[in-house]
Amino acid sequence: MNLKLSLLPALLILATLSLSAQHSQTIRGTVVEKNTLQPLPGANVAIRLNGGVLGALSDTGGHFSIANVPVGRHQLTVTMMGYVPYVAGNILVNSGKENFLEIALEESLVKLDEVVVTVKVDKNLPLNRMASVSARMLSSEEANRYAGSWSDPARMAANFAGVMASEDTRNDIIIRGNSPMGLLWKLDGFDIPNPNHFGAMGGTGGPIGMLNNNQLANSDFYTGAFPAEFGNALSGVFDLRLRNGNNQKHEFLSSVSFNGFELGAEGPLSKATGASYMVNGRYSFLQALYAIGFKMAATGEAIPEYQDVTAKVNIPLKRGNLSFITMLGGSHIHMAPDMSDDSKWQEGDKGDDTDEANRQYFAGLTYTLRIGQQTRIENRLSWQYCSVDIRLKMLSYPDAAESEYYNGKTSEGRIAYASSVHHRLNSRNFLTGGVGIDALNTNLNEVFYGNGFPEPFQDGVYRSTPAKSPPAMATPL
Repeated sequence: MNLKLSLLPALLILATLSLSAQHSQTIRGTVVEKNTLQPLPGANVAIRLNGGVLGALSDTGGHFSIANVPVGRHQLTVTMMGYVPYVAGNILVNSGKENFLEIALEESLVKLDEVVVTVKVDKNLPLNRMASVSARMLSSEEANRYAGSWSDPARMAANFAGVMASEDTRNDIIIRGNSPMGLLWKLDGFDIPNPNHFGAMGGTGGPIGMLNNNQLANSDFYTGAFPAEFGNALSGVFDLRLRNGNNQKHEFLSSVSFNGFELGAEGPLSKATGASYMVNGRYSFLQALYAIGFKMAATGEAIPEYQDVTAKVNIPLKRGNLSFITMLGGSHIHMAPDMSDDSKWQEGDKGDDTDEANRQYFAGLTYTLRIGQQTRIENRLSWQYCSVDIRLKMLSYPDAAESEYYNGKTSEGRIAYASSVHHRLNSRNFLTGGVGIDALNTNLNEVFYGNGFPEPFQDGVYRSTPAKSPPAMATPL
């Protein structure tokens, strides 16, 4: 008894110390010039806290690191002589993952010997300097706080003025009343196919997105009047960017949400060169539950099955950069009526049996060469393939006999190459231009059996209607 009483004060002291411990994390990143992407040494990076300021200066490679930052949300400010100050508000610092920021500073058009600056950040300014109107930057930090987005970039964009979604079950983007088909998706400068599960080939939306918000950097969203570098688009452009992985520390991620079971990893390939990797995969939440025997009454036997993997490898070079990205995904769903309940079916009733499978494969390689301090050349080579297979059958009650009436198989492959030159003439003028070539291979195959589609849908089932005999003709006198 005496031993237990003596241990009690020690346990209370340890518990008090544990509760009062302050968790902290490291914020790292790079500072580059916005147009040339050259590293900027000597930039002042600061985080203001209640008790003072934490800060660091970027080194010759533009890298900075601020240690022992308390967990929570903080405001980060980057300043440098001759450049417009950069402010990032509400940066979320977690104890289990380092923050890595990629900051681009724009050269100031007016230089004064002595000036008092009041920082005002215009969040409507895009990353692309060629965009003058109808463009909006989508911050990766702000994107996580949009209501009803489900961590889907397309649903986040629906919060912008002039943009709306078609319905709650899909993420099609309607810009100023235009068709969703007129939207162009881009990822790290590449044209990509419809990045959504259960999406039609040539479409731009779907019920579940393949792109993961945890991997996105700041991106641009254009609602019309976009720069000349974007083609094959009528209503708008979603120019998404993938962030680079942590090049100093291996980190891992796991989560469970509506989008599915998610696993991710990132870290350095070489700490000496700064090469990094990042990979993230998701698996259908309902499919996993169904596999262990849990069924939901709302879905019945129609379980949406989908998987996707997105990865990026970034390798800094002496005079440029080499990066590789890939996005792989597949989805499948089988919907068939349940004819076991005799009270809901009558002799001759017909139900629709639908089986749909989608595939998306994309891979892109980017090589950036810097020539001097003012010019860079970007070369991009990509391959993509997407396919949609749909099979429709009729089931007849009571024997559930199958009668196939539609089979559609469509696919599209593309090999693309693009080269662009970016040159800064001075602090006020910037020149860019390039060429590109695409090789497309499209297959469209649709087969209708018998008389095509079945009888009209009535009362929840297809009712078979006997053919009516033609009216009797009157016999002439």
